Amino acid sequence: MLINHPITDFATARAQVAVLQAQDDAGVNPVCATRLLDHGKRTHRVIVCYHGYTNCPAQFQTLAEELHRAGHTVFVPRLPYHGLSDRMTTEHARLTAADLVAFTNETIDIACGLGEEIVLTGLSAGAIMAAWAAQFRPEVHTAVVAAPSLGLPGWPLWASDATARLMHYIPNLFIWWDQKAKSKIAGAPQAYPRFATRALGEIMAMGRQVRRAARTSPPVAQQVTLLLSDSDVAVHHGVVAQLAHDWQHHAPDRVTFQRFPAHLRIHHDMVDPTQPAQRVDLVYPVWCALCDGETTTTTI
Repeated sequence: MLINHPITDFATARAQVAVLQAQDDAGVNPVCATRLLDHGKRTHRVIVCYHGYTNCPAQFQTLAEELHRAGHTVFVPRLPYHGLSDRMTTEHARLTAADLVAFTNETIDIACGLGEEIVLTGLSAGAIMAAWAAQFRPEVHTAVVAAPSLGLPGWPLWASDATARLMHYIPNLFIWWDQKAKSKIAGAPQAYPRFATRALGEIMAMGRQVRRAARTSPPVAQQVTLLLSDSDVAVHHGVVAQLAHDWQHHAPDRVTFQRFPAHLRIHHDMVDPTQPAQRVDLVYPVWCALCDGETTTTTI
């Protein structure tokens, strides 16, 4: 079990962000560096944004700027093995659930010094990190968990879990996100065009930690929202709904489950404005309100 070391002052926290930024060496795409948008002092609210698997902090840049203009400190860390200039890198196959847990803990410790109230949000794999922290880290006040990668879409849950476990043991495969476009995939130019089966299995392993705990205990965060689009074909809707049910069973007054209806055609990467057919005009107001702890509606 990792021992956490929450930071209590702004200067130390900022220095630790600088340590992470020093890891953004010549091999890292400049747009993918760890980002801190602060106000020169500890603010009431700090919002930590965890990007998705194969993407980088640039995914959250526009939303982060909007949250910063609202007066919040915003911290967007680069996940391990992500953001490299070589988009065909094989480094991300090294990612493990232990890496993600350690990185989540490290960034929460830093966030404790950046703001009085910690808000975590993330998309896809980043949402798994936010969900894990909502379940296990009492320092977290609010978590906005968007489109979490909890299972393989279209698979029965038992088969999804069994396959995810096998991914840890069988030889790794690199699979194009878009089999036709391959490296010329449309959308975020900084993102890797293929995923590693080993890393995907590890991300879902972290998700299983959350799911197991949620069956018997409430999240420790004071407020949790699961955010999902009904037209998202990249997530297992059943397992997301089950997590929402389990959390709400234990903490009905602290957990909400909000969905964008299918007719809005909001896709999996609902945050990066460079994605085709993006609807950030609809998504950002909802996301910002949830980060502010406001009740909102996704029915439009």
